[in-house]
Amino acid sequence: EGQATVDIPDFNGELRLMAQAWTDEHFGMAEGKTVVAAPLIAELSAPRFLAGGDRTNLALDLSNLSGRAQQLTVQLLTEGQLSLTGSTQQTISLAEGQRSTLMIPVQAQGGLGQGKVRVQVSGLQLPGETATAFEREWTLGIRPAYPAMLKHYRVALKDQPWTLPESDLAEFEPAGLEASLALSSRPPLNLAEQIRALEAYPYGCLEQ
Repeated sequence: EGQATVDIPDFNGELRLMAQAWTDEHFGMAEGKTVVAAPLIAELSAPRFLAGGDRTNLALDLSNLSGRAQQLTVQLLTEGQLSLTGSTQQTISLAEGQRSTLMIPVQAQGGLGQGKVRVQVSGLQLPGETATAFEREWTLGIRPAYPAMLKHYRVALKDQPWTLPESDLAEFEPAGLEASLALSSRPPLNLAEQIRALEAYPYGCLEQ
């Protein structure tokens, strides 16, 4: 008989172990299942993305599998283009085996990027250990509510100035504004520009 050590990452669920043994004349195999779970499981239910100005409640599920009742302090933080609209700290009491849900009100800021939700839980009591704390982090995508806007200005210049209309810039999302300037003595037939517009279109279709 022998023993083997298996390194397990941050994982909660059912784990299946398989073993094989053989010699020149014999072969054998066996498998077994075991449940892997942290003393306190924290999982966040959230939309895949938010648009600037969106408000929603994220659901934080806490499950107590530590073997004893727990009195916990939950610290909430956000980063990037996401902000909290409620309390940054909550306390919760969990009996052994109890699962509870905390609601986290947030609001997305404008632009294109990401927002992070960080949860710090302190006060976890485990047999033979001092009070411990752990931290979990989740990332949400932030993007404009509408597809990208594209405007072209083609002007033939002949001894006269031309200025970009300032009122047109107000329609664009500031964080996603891009501009390019091309000067040429030939007609503006830019194939690369048309291909880039197709690639930037957010919804796949057969024509692309």
